[in-house]
Amino acid sequence: MRLPQLFKEPLLHFVVIGFALFAVFGRPATQSNSKEIEVTRQTLVSFIQYKSKVLEPAQANSILNALPPEDLSNLIQEYVREEALFREAVALGLESGDEVIRKRLVQKLELLAETGPRPVEPQAQELIKYYQQNSQAYQQPASITFSHVFIRASDQEMKNARARADELLYTLRSAKAEFRDATAYGEHFLYHTNYVKRTPEAIAVDFGVGFSQAIFAENAKIGKWTEPLISKHGLHLVFIVERNPTQTPPYTAIQDRILHDFMREKQQQSTELFIRQIQSQYQTNIAPNLQGVESIRD
Repeated sequence: MRLPQLFKEPLLHFVVIGFALFAVFGRPATQSNSKEIEVTRQTLVSFIQYKSKVLEPAQANSILNALPPEDLSNLIQEYVREEALFREAVALGLESGDEVIRKRLVQKLELLAETGPRPVEPQAQELIKYYQQNSQAYQQPASITFSHVFIRASDQEMKNARARADELLYTLRSAKAEFRDATAYGEHFLYHTNYVKRTPEAIAVDFGVGFSQAIFAENAKIGKWTEPLISKHGLHLVFIVERNPTQTPPYTAIQDRILHDFMREKQQQSTELFIRQIQSQYQTNIAPNLQGVESIRD
């Protein structure tokens, strides 16, 4: 069996994580049952791993080596204090039925499961196939960049508002005003004057669905002030700079992101497999009085 194939074996994942559990969280039974607390380099390395959530012993060793004498002394005192309290709590049975401790232990095991062997990086064809199968996840929504001039219509007759809008439209076109000039015209708007790369949903929030549909329509001219458009606030003269349809970036443009997603998915699958292997060792018995509960399958 070649080495890359070996790293894909679930059994190897289980063994590696088992050793990690023992190395990081294991406590010698002889020490726990005695009144003597042995402080060794290994116990301090394990303690640093636990406190810093560092799983690599080499990294924990480096941290230990870099500690100045005062910090080393403080670390030893902290370890002795925690070890003594831990033993006394276990001796008194305080961990029994404690939901906080239960949750913490489950979290530690899940963390170890997540830090199993890194999946083997895929070949190019495998990554392209993953991109094709998940292309919808990389789809970029339609977006638009525009500015607008607002004419309030709620405080006056719509006929008068349209007349004011027509006058402003003539002024804007005569002055050859563009995107950045909109703030000098019209009335104060509740939200923004300029919108850059906003989605139809975002525009609908500020202006209403009808307005959003109007400016995203194919017949809405780009680079030219539109005829007055109605929103839930009033009338608007709109200058559209850019409108992009819904599209999926080509594979080459987002290759790094695709690789990251692929590796993350494979790691999640490996983690779930490890947890299922643990779960499969236990038999689940559901009480007869729990109606409508399906049997839990491995």
